[in-house]
Amino acid sequence: MPAFLIPLPGWQHTANTATIALLQSWGVDCAQDRPIPVAGIILQPKAEHHLTLANTALVAELQRALRGDVHAWLQQRWQAGDTRILPTGQLTLLHKRPDRAPHGTGSWSLVEAVIVPGQEAFTRQLEHRLGRQLPRPPAHVTTHVAGRLLGIGLPRTRLFSRYAGAAARAAKSADSMTPIAPRAGT
Repeated sequence: MPAFLIPLPGWQHTANTATIALLQSWGVDCAQDRPIPVAGIILQPKAEHHLTLANTALVAELQRALRGDVHAWLQQRWQAGDTRILPTGQLTLLHKRPDRAPHGTGSWSLVEAVIVPGQEAFTRQLEHRLGRQLPRPPAHVTTHVAGRLLGIGLPRTRLFSRYAGAAARAAKSADSMTPIAPRAGT
């Protein structure tokens, strides 16, 4: 059962001036649709962009509970709320170590935090249907990757923090790229 994703086909083509300005403040002069050299690796633009609202495991659990077209059920609940997905320009470099993701030096993802006003209400509906509390990973869109072209997977906030910390340690620089933010005075 595939995850429930909201496709964002125009994400890489939309000029996100905040994101580009942040990258440029760190010495990366590029557009979102080009490779980005960060922390000694080359991040490739992701082939597609999406927001994950329910991962594969959660969709499978809902399928067992609903015994029907779970994607239609999810789509209906999503469409009933505030479906805006607002870019923030706040980027975070994430790294999954090779022992957690056997892809050479591991997997790297550059993600942009997004604001999703309807996500909390949507998640509460899923919780009500399943009768349990669900993890709430940070809302984000993966823009660039290295090692694993699909990204690294962020089912929980705790992993987001762990992978961000791993990226900072892997970069071994005074100017941590995690999270990416403008340098003071820029």
